[in-house]
Amino acid sequence: MQDDNHTTLRVPTYSKIRNDLPIERLGSKGHLEEEFGIRKKNLSHRILVLGLIVSPLFLVAGLWLLSQTRRNTQSSEGKTLETHIAETNAQSIPRTMWSGLQPRQVAENFLKAKTLEERLKWVLQPVEVANIVEEYYRYGQGASETMALIRNMDDIETEEGLLARFMVEMKDGSERLLFVPYFEGGVRGIDFKSYSAHCSHPWNAILEGSFSSVAEVRVNLEPVDYYNFKFVNEKEWACYAATSPNLDHVLYFYAQRDDPALQALNNYEFPNPLRFTVSIESIERSHQNRQWRLNKVLFPGWVEPINLSKNK
Repeated sequence: MQDDNHTTLRVPTYSKIRNDLPIERLGSKGHLEEEFGIRKKNLSHRILVLGLIVSPLFLVAGLWLLSQTRRNTQSSEGKTLETHIAETNAQSIPRTMWSGLQPRQVAENFLKAKTLEERLKWVLQPVEVANIVEEYYRYGQGASETMALIRNMDDIETEEGLLARFMVEMKDGSERLLFVPYFEGGVRGIDFKSYSAHCSHPWNAILEGSFSSVAEVRVNLEPVDYYNFKFVNEKEWACYAATSPNLDHVLYFYAQRDDPALQALNNYEFPNPLRFTVSIESIERSHQNRQWRLNKVLFPGWVEPINLSKNK
């Protein structure tokens, strides 16, 4: 969601939806039994010795707890992408009622298809993505890659609903994520744009600088320190390494630190590289150094949220 000046990013929560186990709480073991029949002198001596041993332990434990509290406070201040926290309401989500094919069956049917017509039977919004599917399997990665196996992964939660997630391993060792949205009454297809890591322009044209601005690219982003050429001022820019299954090399995207629309992204402490769909532009031919300005975060992840709502 966004207004004129601010953007609030809602990141899919990567958490187990099925087979959640309750957290076990361990109770205290109660008070130690009192000792009787000990002479007062011995008791005082033992208490003194015990105090000398225990006091440093309490001091160390107190300092450790204080450091952890400060660390957690600093971490919570930096994490402004509120929903990228595993402890959200995964267990409170109402379970979808199913009929017909399950997500795994839909994924397998798509991967086994050999023609454009067969593939379009198993994708979301087949009319809208028909040209993308055809180009991918005729000229893109799909023309040469062959599936070796498909692995189940944990479902993930988004604001629009749940996504079944699979890892598709190719015979050359490369991997692709495949998402199948859950819909009440059954599923209707895979999200092909996320599967193919689709961009609004081919990567070879983007890398060559054929387009100064690119409306939509799907990448993994991770903060790094790489400041030079047009983006030498690290007080002005935040640098992100960008990778994709369709790229052989790392690219560098730069977000202006004082841009209100990018504040949530710039303040977030990444636990690991995260998927985003963003828009970028080349500034004064900065693409020649594999550098682009990051203009806007379109949505977290590679599955466009509107795809879920359109197909409910």
